[in-house]
Amino acid sequence: MSGIIGGAGSRSGFIGRSKDTAKAWCNWNGSQAIQGSFNVSSVTDVATGKAQVNLTTPMTNINYAVAGMAGTEGTPDTSAISGWQEAPLTTRIYVYITSITGIAADRARNSVIVFGD
Repeated sequence: MSGIIGGAGSRSGFIGRSKDTAKAWCNWNGSQAIQGSFNVSSVTDVATGKAQVNLTTPMTNINYAVAGMAGTEGTPDTSAISGWQEAPLTTRIYVYITSITGIAADRARNSVIVFGD
């Protein structure tokens, strides 16, 4: 697999240097406390179901892709997480978290990954 450098837990200096590696990723809890991350300085609660993921090193342009997942611990739950950009910036990513019924919801476990230049 191209773009995979180092083993599990690797802190290789090459991660994020090519188009086929993540430029940022983050896992945070319902209190916006980061549980693990790469190139993310903080997560800000914007509103119910909305969070702002602040990047340490900005993206080079706004043509990036965001994928994510969210859920509740200990109970079966299907949630969705998607990026939303009213005015895209290179320094932060907004994410929108919804329940299976499409209602904005805060979740205990949230993760995003960002690819782009």
